[in-house]
Amino acid sequence: MTQPLTAPGDDDAMTPGAPHPLGITTSHRGDTVVMLLSGELDMAAEDRFRDAVRAALADRPRTLVVEMSGLEFLDCTGLSILIRARNRLHREGGALRIRNPRPVVRRVLTLGGLEPQIL
Repeated sequence: MTQPLTAPGDDDAMTPGAPHPLGITTSHRGDTVVMLLSGELDMAAEDRFRDAVRAALADRPRTLVVEMSGLEFLDCTGLSILIRARNRLHREGGALRIRNPRPVVRRVLTLGGLEPQIL
């Protein structure tokens, strides 16, 4: 039987079926906030993601960029938070921009009407 491979520095072994918690890194660049997401954005991460988005929007950025190249999964919970963020930004004259979603994540974004926000 083979063992799962881990990369040097991994905190835990990546075993089949093991959850990939949501990683969120936020940075500010002038009037733009960039959020780098990794792992899975699902119901288990709902509160953390909602809080991170609220904090990012508290400074009233002109643009919120959500980098999704490291995001492996997105469900309707995360989608609804992104839609609310887009709507709020639009009302305040700002914009939501989504970068580099994987195909499985892109499908959810498209079904949720966020296709125009994907760069």
